[in-house]
Amino acid sequence: MKKKRTTPTEKEERFIEAYLVNLNGAEAARKAGYTGKSPHCIARDILIKRHIKKIIKERLEENARKTRITAKSVLLETARISFFDPITIFDESGNMKPIRQIEEGARRVISSIEIKRDGKQRDGSPSDLVTKIKFCDKNRALDLLTRHLGLLVDRTKMEISGPGGASVDIAPEAMLLLADRVKKKAENDLKKESDRDDQ
Repeated sequence: MKKKRTTPTEKEERFIEAYLVNLNGAEAARKAGYTGKSPHCIARDILIKRHIKKIIKERLEENARKTRITAKSVLLETARISFFDPITIFDESGNMKPIRQIEEGARRVISSIEIKRDGKQRDGSPSDLVTKIKFCDKNRALDLLTRHLGLLVDRTKMEISGPGGASVDIAPEAMLLLADRVKKKAENDLKKESDRDDQ
């Protein structure tokens, strides 16, 4: 009986390293130098090996410990982006607050700030400074959040069995009600997290 490997080959190690960058199996297979079958098939064959799964799991956990990234922290940050209200970064007059006066949660939703002069005035003097703010992609964050919570499901693949194995359809109103409950829970979690940050 052939003994099962417990350590990766050199090529498998290259695959693991590439896979840990963005968790794309096909891309990792190409970067590791695999040829022949399609990269997707190669990746699938490698990723089902018990010793490879174990190594990847251990390294992902180690990376999470080092960076202090947890599923909860990622979920909270995604919820923060999803439900962010831009009014919080402006004062009563509609002017943007100085960056240090914007609360941390709001600052973390800003992906870039560009400050520049927008041309010249008629007399040749520099024009006023123009501030351009770009926020993290709210639609992308909502997409990730709804997928994580199982709210965004391909209806052609969704099947819920009722009595006797009969198919049951979910009314759109029920999905909207569930989405509203999830939003309220996420907002409460964000408020609690923000209150802890302020202490």
